[in-house]
Amino acid sequence: MAQKTPAKCPLWLPYLQSMELKSGKKVIVFSYNGGQCEYPLDQILSIMLYGDSEKVDINILEMLGRKGIPVVIHRRNLANSIWIHSGHRGDIRDVLTKQILFRTNLHKRKHIAYKLLSAKLRSSEWLLQSRSDMVRPKMGIDDLRVQEAIHARMYWGKYFDTLGFHEYTRRGDNVIRAVLDASSKFLCAIILRWICYHHLSPFHGFLHEPTDYPALVYDLYEPFRPLFDKVVFDAVQDSNLLIGDNIKLSATVIEKIKTKLDSKVYTEPTRQIVTYHELLHGVCLALRAYVIGEASQFIVPLPSSPAGGRPKKAGYKLYGREAGRTDFWTEARFYGEKEKVVSLY
Repeated sequence: MAQKTPAKCPLWLPYLQSMELKSGKKVIVFSYNGGQCEYPLDQILSIMLYGDSEKVDINILEMLGRKGIPVVIHRRNLANSIWIHSGHRGDIRDVLTKQILFRTNLHKRKHIAYKLLSAKLRSSEWLLQSRSDMVRPKMGIDDLRVQEAIHARMYWGKYFDTLGFHEYTRRGDNVIRAVLDASSKFLCAIILRWICYHHLSPFHGFLHEPTDYPALVYDLYEPFRPLFDKVVFDAVQDSNLLIGDNIKLSATVIEKIKTKLDSKVYTEPTRQIVTYHELLHGVCLALRAYVIGEASQFIVPLPSSPAGGRPKKAGYKLYGREAGRTDFWTEARFYGEKEKVVSLY
């Protein structure tokens, strides 16, 4: 039997002390606050450096760029993170031009923004039920942003109240906000990797107002943000750690996120059983399929239950299991029920 290729993994490194290449520059060794680890470069998906770090060899950053491994440098008290990625490569399909043309087309931009926000509201229903008419396909971008802000105020109010931290807010200086920020940067680094891999521009978003941060990364993360907010929520409820211990709580949450990324779920747009990591990759595939004309609409792959009827013309496939002569539908219904999802499709 052929040996299975190890899956690429995202890394979270608090207070990095050193990075060194060895084994003919094929393996990288990290020393950080809490331990040491080493990985072959070909098995690293993304890297997030958390907190103050020692000097990093520019040759190592160059090597990471050549391998397409993005690096995010995130510090708790700084509003903007530093994003290091390999930039644009040659692309015979010229996906970047098509992305920018779609972005300047108001109808297509509204369609993408509506789909992203609608998916986010559905993902939020583990905590907050939203009105069915809160977002509508014909809404303008500004109206969609207003509705997102209204929903966010209700969502975060209930989030912190349910945890028992009534004085906390999402924008306030508190340990839960710090852990939420760290987890989102960790996951956004994965999405950044796939955006660059598929020749899209991370700085040309559709929903978020473009500034000095990679707007498209945050756009594509929005449908999944509430699902990973729940990981933080559960960790805070279940953890015996002192709530003031930021690093220990962050470490607990990142490990739980890694476990969730590897857990299986059914997604209706492609009728596959995949992992959460494949969903994060899939949203990039979905946008690419839409902008290059392989799909007539932008269909976000979310956890769902089998819906029956004709298959969706999503225009893409994820790297997961497909229906066939197995117990696929029994397994698909099991994962749909396990996640207690509300169908978006």
